[in-house]
Amino acid sequence: MAEVCEVNGYLQPYTYLDYNQFFHPNVCHVCKSVEQDSLTLCDRCNMISYCSEEHKRLHRPQHEDICTFMTRFISEDPDWNTRRLYLYEWIDLQRKLMRIAQVTLGRKLEPYEEQMFMSAKSCFTCHRRTDLITCDKCILFNYCVDHVAEAYTHTSSICDLLMLTLKLDIISLKQTTWDLVNIKFSTFPSKKKRFTDMRSFCNRYFPTRSGDHYWCLYDHTFTDFVSEPLTLYKGLQTANLFRPKEVVDTFTVHIIGASYVNRRHFPAWELLLHLLNKRNKLVIVMIGPDLQMETKEHNVCSLCKLARRKLILESFPLLYHNYMFNASYRQPNVITGFQAELYVDETWPESIRAIQTQNCPLLLTAASLYEIQKDMIKIQNIVGKPVKPIVETRNKFNSYRPYRNFEAGYVSYRNMYLIIYKNLYN
Repeated sequence: MAEVCEVNGYLQPYTYLDYNQFFHPNVCHVCKSVEQDSLTLCDRCNMISYCSEEHKRLHRPQHEDICTFMTRFISEDPDWNTRRLYLYEWIDLQRKLMRIAQVTLGRKLEPYEEQMFMSAKSCFTCHRRTDLITCDKCILFNYCVDHVAEAYTHTSSICDLLMLTLKLDIISLKQTTWDLVNIKFSTFPSKKKRFTDMRSFCNRYFPTRSGDHYWCLYDHTFTDFVSEPLTLYKGLQTANLFRPKEVVDTFTVHIIGASYVNRRHFPAWELLLHLLNKRNKLVIVMIGPDLQMETKEHNVCSLCKLARRKLILESFPLLYHNYMFNASYRQPNVITGFQAELYVDETWPESIRAIQTQNCPLLLTAASLYEIQKDMIKIQNIVGKPVKPIVETRNKFNSYRPYRNFEAGYVSYRNMYLIIYKNLYN
């Protein structure tokens, strides 16, 4: 993965549903233009950039309430733009602001709005927000005039990674990207195409578009797309909990804390369907306040149709403990949380207790060992007795698609670490 393919032709009209999929402090929020000379920050909140007044007006209906909130907040804090903070102080402040914003606005922040806080434009060293210089290559690394000498920490490898995250964010807006990675896995599983990790899986089932010596953008995206079903399958297999012959009719997976990323990757769950008995139905139940109420049957491959296998999505914009009282509730065979971050949100304790009552396997992933350990501590504190995972390991089927994450040190990769509980009683 020494280099990446270029992104071309992405400056095209998008609807707000498209351009609100991600935020970047140094690109036009609407058209994703990277031309720095034409960009101006919102003149009220100074948090989001536009290339023109037209694009500022276009985004105004979605931006109005959070912009008003931040404008009022900044006006009451004269040191807002110049205050210097250590990283942990800056993270605590941004998370606190997000909580205050949600209470004030009376709604949960959109994912891109959360990124406005956690990827805010500030000096990488002291986090002040004025007199900033931006790397003209990755256009993400910022430093203030007082820390020019420390810009050497921004190495070429880090710069390339940050540039890659932007390119991947941009191609994810294109339907052609998802048409390309959403391949029909009609040859999966094949005894002739054995795999032991994500790289070998990609080599067998998604040959690189640019030869074996480096990955293209679509290869990184593909690993993100298939990481969840492969992680669950291999994880349960490692824990000796995957027994498809015992599944009579329907296998149900609950995904807690589900996000738009999980929803976008739903078609990849056909991989797991192929590993079940020939006449099984796989139901993926996604539960999370960011979702929409939805029920959908996926258009499976011809072999699945012949075998009458079905892949069903059920999506609920609820917290898990509330979902359990929903009329459409399904008993799970396994509960999963991909990057659920149980340690962050104050709403998780009740849901963790609800998960315990299901008396079934629980699989959790995180981007770092530190985060997965915090999830374990959170569970231990809530259930009130010793519960240990039967699997605690580095995941061999993590995503290779980098996401911006300055808390973790520039970027992070989804599903890097994995734990599995047989249940939350033992």
